[in-house]
Amino acid sequence: MRALAILASHKQTGISGQMLAATTAGLTRDPAWEVETIYLADYQIGPDYPGHPNPVLRELEKKLLAADVWIISSPTYLGNMSGQLKNFFDCFRRRFYREDHTGRLFPGKFAGKRYVSLTSCYAGPIKNFIFRASNPPLEQVDKVLLDAGLVKVGEAVQTGTRKMKELPQAKVAELTKLGQEIANPHVKERWTLTVFRYIVLFFTIALVTLITMGLQTWLFSFLAVAATFWLSWAVFVVIFFAILSVILHILTVMQHKFK
Repeated sequence: MRALAILASHKQTGISGQMLAATTAGLTRDPAWEVETIYLADYQIGPDYPGHPNPVLRELEKKLLAADVWIISSPTYLGNMSGQLKNFFDCFRRRFYREDHTGRLFPGKFAGKRYVSLTSCYAGPIKNFIFRASNPPLEQVDKVLLDAGLVKVGEAVQTGTRKMKELPQAKVAELTKLGQEIANPHVKERWTLTVFRYIVLFFTIALVTLITMGLQTWLFSFLAVAATFWLSWAVFVVIFFAILSVILHILTVMQHKFK
């Protein structure tokens, strides 16, 4: 099995590079895996032109095709992925997707491969929890690669990197474990995730129902209004919908790691 580790940052030894190294170290604990690490800054990455394909893209395409898993590490720059990674994705768009006569894009030759995304940001854990500074790069990587038919198997975030020189040992351990999980393609079985989601859905609905009934009882008592069937139903639906909408929005925003 083969993994391609891709570093898209200005420094090879920065926090993003250390995150990548810790993840690959966990992966290579399994002797069946080998890892190649590439630094996008070492390549003259430019677009293909009609009749003049870029040989650098051909070289990188061969590496991507040969790998079973891609591990992509990019710092969060100005609220998004690094320019190196953005340029890499832009130049590879014709190779990531198939296009029909209407311009609609479909997954291409990389469909089915797995990937992990890593990012680091200056924001501390509390600030990142509130403002989700590290979300945009993770979301953009997901947008590009999921549309290309790849399967995401993990992600990680390191916050508070402004003056950080070395990756904290706790994060090294977390990333090493992530690398070990990547080595086992069945670590997160589909049925396990499905059961977990149904459990979360059940308790979410149960909690929203409880809160709604409590608010409804208080509201009728406060307004001294007779609780007829249709009035109770209408008030319940409005309150339930409002609370559920807020909870679903929070769950959607918080779908990525924040520390």
